[in-house]
Amino acid sequence: MSDEVTDYGIRKYQIDKLRLPGDWPRILDSKAAQEQADSIASVGLIHHPVVRKSDRLVICGHTRIAGLMLLGETHVQAKVIECNDEHVEAMRSHENSERTHDPAGQRSARQARLAEISQELSEDGEVRTERKLGTEARDRLANEEGIKRRSIHQNDWRQRQRQAKLDAEQAELRADPVDDRGMEMDDAFLVQLGLVRRRVREALAKMTSAITSLRAMKSQGLPFSHATIDELAERMGAIAADVSAESPRTLCYYCRALGGVVEDCADCKSTGWMSNRACEDAGEIPLGLADDENPAVMYRGDIVTVDEYLKTHAPEEPEEDLDALWS
Repeated sequence: MSDEVTDYGIRKYQIDKLRLPGDWPRILDSKAAQEQADSIASVGLIHHPVVRKSDRLVICGHTRIAGLMLLGETHVQAKVIECNDEHVEAMRSHENSERTHDPAGQRSARQARLAEISQELSEDGEVRTERKLGTEARDRLANEEGIKRRSIHQNDWRQRQRQAKLDAEQAELRADPVDDRGMEMDDAFLVQLGLVRRRVREALAKMTSAITSLRAMKSQGLPFSHATIDELAERMGAIAADVSAESPRTLCYYCRALGGVVEDCADCKSTGWMSNRACEDAGEIPLGLADDENPAVMYRGDIVTVDEYLKTHAPEEPEEDLDALWS
């Protein structure tokens, strides 16, 4: 085999067709794999695993693939190359070295120091472009730590890529609104609510795909009972309808009267939002709940006024301003 490395770009692979290491069950069950799954769920897959074209050997990125599998993914976008075994070992050694000697805590400390150096340079009176300022700051940090400048540049670039992707992700989630019923939501709650709606949509997409796969066996004339296919598809369709019915639709009207989520709220189950099904089951909102002068809440199945609720659950603040709570 040639000593050269040939780059074939990014390709999509079915995970169970890849050559994975013999200790794969251990990797899949590791804490690192779960951390990767959490990271991917939050900001997506930032760095692609590397696969050798000739034999589909996974060179780097085993825990990233494990993280994808824990999220239920069956395919992965991988960087495809062709190289000999010596290059495989060299790439693995380099990745292991970076992971061992540059853990997340150290990277965060470097970013903090880099920000300090940038501030110092911006105040020394010399006029620099933003690009030159960043380059000089990274060069100084590399000299301070006695490491290669390239490592600092790569770390800074990766951090900025992660942050940009996270910012875009959270902006997208905040832009997926529900009926707010006049109640203000902080950014953290908006992101969480957007993520709930996204996960519901993802679950529905997977169920729809599963139903399509089942029905495809009928059209392809495969030896599988058509009656069983119809029965399974019908049951999965009913489950999909249930999942859709539980998607967030509106903030809880009853909690709105108190300006926040009420513990043991009978309607939203203390989530702060009501699903499509809950809204349909609730029917019309009782007039007492819509009364701005004497607002009420639904608590443990009963309609109680805000005044009654506060006397029972917040006796230390009997003079609470109800107008402020309602606004």
